[in-house]
Amino acid sequence: MTQRQDPGRYVTTPRPRDVPAFGRAQAAGLTPRVPLEPPQVSVLPTARSARRDVAVVGVAAVAAIVTVLLVAGQDGRLSWPAVASLLGVSAVAVAALAVAVRRWGRSLVAELQRGYTTCTFKLGRFWVGAAPDGPVSNGWVQWDWDATWVLRPDGGVQSAPSDGGDPPGLYPSPRREGVLELWTGHQWTGYMPSDT
Repeated sequence: MTQRQDPGRYVTTPRPRDVPAFGRAQAAGLTPRVPLEPPQVSVLPTARSARRDVAVVGVAAVAAIVTVLLVAGQDGRLSWPAVASLLGVSAVAVAALAVAVRRWGRSLVAELQRGYTTCTFKLGRFWVGAAPDGPVSNGWVQWDWDATWVLRPDGGVQSAPSDGGDPPGLYPSPRREGVLELWTGHQWTGYMPSDT
């Protein structure tokens, strides 16, 4: 495999096209297909709206926990029933947040496989576990959207793909034969949808 290291990049990693199974996966239609013309926004919920939902659920979770603390706390102390309520509300909040994050990740990957995204960010992730190339910044991975369509939820073009790079999406893994792994346009993530 050919290694690449772009100036200003944090990691050295093989490109998807350098993985031996790339040609077979591309011929089978398993890799992202970036059309020449802007595609229709076809994934619902869009990755952008699913990411917004993560923020809404996060704010609601914090508000619920704070409310329990304010209502149940007396003289700066929590009774045992209040502690039980706090633990229950916290568990529900964490579960709701996990569901929202997973939904966002699934929407994002589905969009990427269709050659576009409605949601961009520089550093981030939606799965558990460290990136195999090591943490870029506190365990987050870097994303590069230059090789895919970036669309608004209404289908308007925010940016068109540039030539040359492999767009983010699922490709044959350089680590596990026969498995697709998420490529961010910059690095491999270790995220393999078959693992979830």
